Amino acid sequence: MKRFGQLAWEFLSVSALSLALGTGIGFLQGEFSTGPALGDIRMALPNEGAMTGAMFSLPVGWISYYLILGRKLSFEEFSNIIGVVALVAVLVGLAVGYLSKGEAAFMSSLFMIPIVLIVVTMLRKSHG
Repeated sequence: MKRFGQLAWEFLSVSALSLALGTGIGFLQGEFSTGPALGDIRMALPNEGAMTGAMFSLPVGWISYYLILGRKLSFEEFSNIIGVVALVAVLVGLAVGYLSKGEAAFMSSLFMIPIVLIVVTMLRKSHG
């Protein structure tokens, strides 16, 4: 019974952290990838980004933590992985917003989150 409690707590922790990070990264991408020329719609895109980030964060978090990483990482390693993912996602959002003058919104930078997360976790797994 104690083992079940630990597994349930781990699952809830991974889920909550994935949701919080996905929502935050999605919000930042929505904010940074839109240009000021979009006017009023610019206010809606960060919220849309947050919702999209929350929606994709659970499956991406579960796949990365349970399947790719195999539940073997320290808090420091996990923090480093999330830091790289957040930095790349936000930088791509800024670049997309700048190059497209906000027309591409955050959709093209959105796909960088699972790609970068999977690449970073695979690199960590092969070198760890």
